[in-house]
Amino acid sequence: MARRRYDAVIQKIQKKKILIIDDDLDLIDSVKSALEEMGRYEVNGENKGRRGVLSARFFQPDLILLDIMMPDLSGNEVARALSEDEQTKHIPVAYFTVIVCKEDVESSGGMIGRRRFISKPTSIEDLTRSIEEALKAA
Repeated sequence: MARRRYDAVIQKIQKKKILIIDDDLDLIDSVKSALEEMGRYEVNGENKGRRGVLSARFFQPDLILLDIMMPDLSGNEVARALSEDEQTKHIPVAYFTVIVCKEDVESSGGMIGRRRFISKPTSIEDLTRSIEEALKAA
């Protein structure tokens, strides 16, 4: 019994924490479910930019997947707020957006400017690969 609890604690410690900030609740739910089902990730989601910044402070994710077009704050405004906050400026951000197409992202090695981009829609396999690349680069 104690061994099982120990294994559960160790597994939770080893999981990478991902925060999704996107105004599409269905997308948050589906990505969260798919990633957590793999057993390697703990995922939180926020559908408002301001709440996403607050959530990042408390959740302290290993990576943030950030939509660009959102109603309250744009992804750029959220990224700026995160980079100016002592508690969150160390957290890598990958834009997760429909603004760029998969071909543009692939031809640029996943980086546009100095930011990592992941195009939507994407398969869970491609998303996982992009997440792992972003985590390794951090």
